[in-house]
Amino acid sequence: SESFKRRFLGTHFFNPPRYLKLLEIIPTDATDPAVVERVAQYGRLHLGKGIVVANDVPYFIGNRIGIFAQMQAIRHYTDGDYTIEEVDTLTGQLQGHPKSATFRTADVVGLDVLVDVTKNLYEKAPEDESREEFQVPDVLQKLVDEGRKGAKSGEGFYKKVDGEILSLDPETFEYTSAEDMDIGDVTSIKKAGDLTARLNALYQDTGRAGEFFRSTTLETLAYSARRIGEITDNPADVDRAIRWGFGWEMGPFEKWDALGLETALNGMENHDIEVPQWVSDMKESGATSFYRTEDGTREVYVPGEGGYVAAASCTHL
Repeated sequence: SESFKRRFLGTHFFNPPRYLKLLEIIPTDATDPAVVERVAQYGRLHLGKGIVVANDVPYFIGNRIGIFAQMQAIRHYTDGDYTIEEVDTLTGQLQGHPKSATFRTADVVGLDVLVDVTKNLYEKAPEDESREEFQVPDVLQKLVDEGRKGAKSGEGFYKKVDGEILSLDPETFEYTSAEDMDIGDVTSIKKAGDLTARLNALYQDTGRAGEFFRSTTLETLAYSARRIGEITDNPADVDRAIRWGFGWEMGPFEKWDALGLETALNGMENHDIEVPQWVSDMKESGATSFYRTEDGTREVYVPGEGGYVAAASCTHL
């Protein structure tokens, strides 16, 4: 009925909901805005959630960007020459992500869940220009086929044996002790300073750490920009969803600002990464960042508005 349609919407909690702050609310075209506000208020005041209103598209905001970023990192192991330990070192607290990083997170979530989510995203997003990034790597599929589903089965990318944490050798499919990492002087990057300083140190690194960081980060930043207008109109909502749902200290557009708009754009050009027109329009307008502070108010560039608006104006905090 029309009455039912006005009162219907979707809610997406992030697991474990006891700890993760994000609650995505997904209205339909028929949902009464007052109902959206009521549910948002309840989630915020009674459940302690950070609320983001997402468009009704495959995997909404958080998982659409988060899974893409995770698959970028995983492919440097499955299709590249980085070890599990190297990837987790480079995608953990060093760049403001949870210490579980990439592969420990995958094991905790469940590799069967990750496979299902990735396959479903590939199926449901046929118009996504980066759809092939959601093809399940053979190594991941084989682990699931063999019942190695991660923490719940006792083995996945990692396995604990006699108190030692072993990792998967993709060639033999056996678990081995960690080898010495070949990613340069990570200690100096850790000591570079705050997160912005560490991100820039990683970006400027001339070794394998820098190569990994530039490749995965630039792809994720550009992908996030290409999704604006589809998953949400507001870049700030992407950042909030990734911070609250995936535990990053900075969302993609905040990271972009930390690296510098021009620096990242030059890197994307060097890597032949597609940048959406709205970012070029923003730059041509004279803007030098996605966020700015005017008269004490934090503002974000929203392409649909043709300029900056208050960062909190398009969402419920």
